[in-house]
Amino acid sequence: MSETGDSHSAPRALTEQQQHQRRKIVTRTKGRTNGPITQFVGPSDLGQSMKPFVMLARYSVPEKATFNYPMHPHSGIASLAVIVEGTLHSVDSKGRPKVLQRGSVEWLMAGHGIWHGGPVSTIEPTCGYLMWFALPPEHELAPPAEAFIDARNTPAEGAARVLLGRFNGTESVWPAPVAATCLYVELGEGDKWHYDPPESHDVLWMMVCAGSLDAGESVREGELAVFERASQSVNLVARNACSFILGSARFSPHDIVESHSSVHTSLAALRQAEDEIARLGEQLNAQGRLPAEQWESAMQKMRSRR
Repeated sequence: MSETGDSHSAPRALTEQQQHQRRKIVTRTKGRTNGPITQFVGPSDLGQSMKPFVMLARYSVPEKATFNYPMHPHSGIASLAVIVEGTLHSVDSKGRPKVLQRGSVEWLMAGHGIWHGGPVSTIEPTCGYLMWFALPPEHELAPPAEAFIDARNTPAEGAARVLLGRFNGTESVWPAPVAATCLYVELGEGDKWHYDPPESHDVLWMMVCAGSLDAGESVREGELAVFERASQSVNLVARNACSFILGSARFSPHDIVESHSSVHTSLAALRQAEDEIARLGEQLNAQGRLPAEQWESAMQKMRSRR
C-alpha cells in the first residue's frame, strides 16, 4: 500500500498568517490495551466529541495464532476494518471463509441487526484497525450488508488509499452512509502531505500506525491525535517513513444511545433492533451456527441494559 505524495498531497509554503492559524491538536491518547486489543475511542468517551466516529481500536497479534471469536450481534453502526500488516483468516456473517491481507478492507453495515464471529487465525505478525460509525436515523435500521476489498481494488489518490468517502475527486468503492472520509496514508521520510477537508467536515483525527510526523507538533507511532473542531486544513511532514489513518466528518447532531455492541440515535430504534437481533439469534441457533451459551450470553447483556 505504499505510494509517495503527488501534486495533490504536497502543500504550498505556508504564509506567516497560515502558520499562526495552524489547526491545533486538542486530544492525544495511546489508548487502553487489553491483550491483543488497544481501544482508543469508545461511544461513551471520546466518541461523544468525534461522532459519527464512535469507536477506534487496534488489533495486534505478534505471531502465528488461532483463536475463536464468539458470535455476537451489532446494530445501528457501520464498521470499517483495514489490515496494515500481515494476514488474517476469518469468516463472514454467513460463515464463509475470508482472507484479509495487508491493505485489505472490510466494510460492514450492521443496520437493524447482524451476528458475526467464529474462528480467526494468523500466519505471521498481523495488525489491523477497526472503527465504528454511528449511523443516522435513515440508515440505522436498514438491512445489513458487508463487503471485502483487497488492496489492489482500493482506490488510490497519491499517497492515500480512500477507504471511505471522497478525496480529491477519488471515491471509495462503497458509498458512505455518513458524511465522512477515511484515508490510509503512507509517506517516506521528509514527504509533505496536505489535507483540505470538505467544507462541512469539522471533526478531524489522525491515528499514527508507524513512524512519526509533524502536524505542528510531533505525533508518534501508536498515538491518536484529535484536532480542534474547525474547518481548517492540515499540513503534515513525515519525520521518517510513516503510515497513518485519517478521518474527517461533519459532527453528528444525533444522540448516542448505546447498548452491548450497538449504537442508535434513540431508545425506540435500539429496542426495534434488539427485537431483530433476538429473532436472528433464534434462527442461527436453530441452524446450529450459534451455540446456545453464546446466544444466551448476548441476550443477557442486552437485557441488562434495559
